[in-house]
Amino acid sequence: MRKIALLATLCLSMLSISTMASAAGPLDDVLACLKQQAVCVMEGAEDATPDTPRELASQLANDDRIVIVMLPASSVASINGGLSAVARSLDEATQQHYIISLSAGDEAVGYSSILPPGVAADLMERAVSVSTNMPETHGTFARNIHNWQEVHPEATPPPPTSPDEDEFPVGILSIGVLFFAGGIGFIVTRRRQLARERRERIPQFTAPHAVKELLEAIMMLRHQINDTAFSSQLEQTCRDTDAYFMRNQQSRHIGADIEMFSGHLQRVLDVLSQYIDVQNHPRYYRTPTASMAQGRTAVEGYAAFVLSNIQRGVDLRMVDFTVNTDILSTQRGV
Repeated sequence: MRKIALLATLCLSMLSISTMASAAGPLDDVLACLKQQAVCVMEGAEDATPDTPRELASQLANDDRIVIVMLPASSVASINGGLSAVARSLDEATQQHYIISLSAGDEAVGYSSILPPGVAADLMERAVSVSTNMPETHGTFARNIHNWQEVHPEATPPPPTSPDEDEFPVGILSIGVLFFAGGIGFIVTRRRQLARERRERIPQFTAPHAVKELLEAIMMLRHQINDTAFSSQLEQTCRDTDAYFMRNQQSRHIGADIEMFSGHLQRVLDVLSQYIDVQNHPRYYRTPTASMAQGRTAVEGYAAFVLSNIQRGVDLRMVDFTVNTDILSTQRGV
């Protein structure tokens, strides 16, 4: 269970008392939320419901280092640099320890100094492109981060730890978000679990680059599938695809094979993306069970195709094997 503590200090530097009064309410809401979880949803945030904080918190892991903040559009309207400036301020205020998923109105940004430059922003852009509302965008961003961390486990530093293994570290998070020209600052403290969950590494595929990238993308999506049998089948299918190219790397048809398999794998990837959406949002589909079964059947068709191609190559090699063994066997009587 995630243990989170929060200590807050408000540093107000306002041009007028009326400005300070207008900001205090939203700030109190943020602090109250962060005392309970790593998700802060302020009143008026786009597409938010009373269940949004709980639903988003359920999609975070103890060690993923993600903080989600949803603000109303009006809260950042007058800030120079817009939402990106708020994200940078939040990153600096949290001592650059976390991955920030931040939104205001219908705009969202991902930002973090603990990831390689541009990674958080790119994963947020991908989340925005496939999501239909802001809570879904934050949830998709969290899954994108989890998938990226699985592929690059060495690239995300471990969470801050304490020498006391029975306790969790308490860091003061100074959040400097300028809601007005004078500015508002607040400090957030949170704890992170000491032990990190083990992340399964994606196999080291040896297929040509175009195929390898698609295999890795499928393996990333595999972890979002609840059906363990289907998830295991996907892993085996990816390994079989890689094995096909390992066995046929000297083939004169390798170029055509790469083009053909890349096309099929892209279709598998598209099917899985839709499958996961049906799985996670069944109420939006008229026949979710049938749609998911259709997706599994399609992937099974590709799996059979791969295995058949490998076996066909093996059959050809077995012809030579049989001829050679027959010739060698006849030497006994010579």
